[in-house]
Amino acid sequence: MHQTAILRPPAKTFPSGITTASLGQPDYKKALEQHRAYGAALQQCGLELILLDADERYPDGCFVEETAIVTEELAILCRPGAASRRGEVAAVAEVLAEHKTLTTIMSSASRSAPASSR
Repeated sequence: MHQTAILRPPAKTFPSGITTASLGQPDYKKALEQHRAYGAALQQCGLELILLDADERYPDGCFVEETAIVTEELAILCRPGAASRRGEVAAVAEVLAEHKTLTTIMSSASRSAPASSR
């Protein structure tokens, strides 16, 4: 069972992230509050947190779970479906390399969560 979670808070550019929801512009301050609560909930479940810095280049960078699939044996670095998100993987890979053997999804395969779920 995993005992560690990697988190990256929303960047100030978060409101310009990818979405198909018709809910209007995301509220950056509310996103920060929700992200802090998410981290606190993970800690209450006994997880140790590795906190990355927000990265203004990637509005969707707080969704780190889309950058890798982690198993007991290794971490599979994903290729985000949106080209604008592909640079997000490097920071997560750097952290994962300290704990796991890394492999990468090659070719045109990609992994993305539905933007409407955000």
